[in-house]
Amino acid sequence: LIALHSDAERHYHTLCHLEEMFGFVDLLLSEYETHFGRSDVITSAPNIIDFDAYRAVIELSVFFHDAIYNPKSGTNEEDSAKLFLQFVEDLFGNNHVVASDSLSKLTKEWSGFNTVKRFIIATKSHSLDDTNIKDEEIPFLQIFLDADMAVLGKTPQAYEYYASLIRKEYAHVPLDVYCDKRAEILQSFIGSVGDNLKTVYLNEHM
Repeated sequence: LIALHSDAERHYHTLCHLEEMFGFVDLLLSEYETHFGRSDVITSAPNIIDFDAYRAVIELSVFFHDAIYNPKSGTNEEDSAKLFLQFVEDLFGNNHVVASDSLSKLTKEWSGFNTVKRFIIATKSHSLDDTNIKDEEIPFLQIFLDADMAVLGKTPQAYEYYASLIRKEYAHVPLDVYCDKRAEILQSFIGSVGDNLKTVYLNEHM
């Protein structure tokens, strides 16, 4: 992961981006936990995913969501999800590992791993329109996606620097084409939460 995010062709999608995301994830999860508590986010058996497990889901999603990043590819999200699933396969060669005193065995069948895959794929559109997203996952997916988009809410100077880094990653695209496509993408982010709420963010605190 370090090698992938340190590739010379990357200018924004680097380890610095991951570090910033983790900072926002910590803030947003803390706010969510304080406001709503833990009891309302625990799912039913057989696959219990509690607040701490969702934190693990988000953190794995942060690490892997841009693991594969090729500006010339249209399948980066899918390829990153495949890399994550390969990581799970490599880790659980015997189908389980000792996780902790409270959870003696964790298997690669744990539903949280499929949740990570869904979260990574969701960064393709940054919306909640994917029918595969479960209701109990939505608040945590919102936190993850908003942390990924946090840069869009920075000061004008910081945003301009971010925009210049993105342009470097797409230097192969002619400027007029790049500007048109970039505008389309940004507009799609604004509209992703519905016609009556014009914001790029999904989490109320964000």
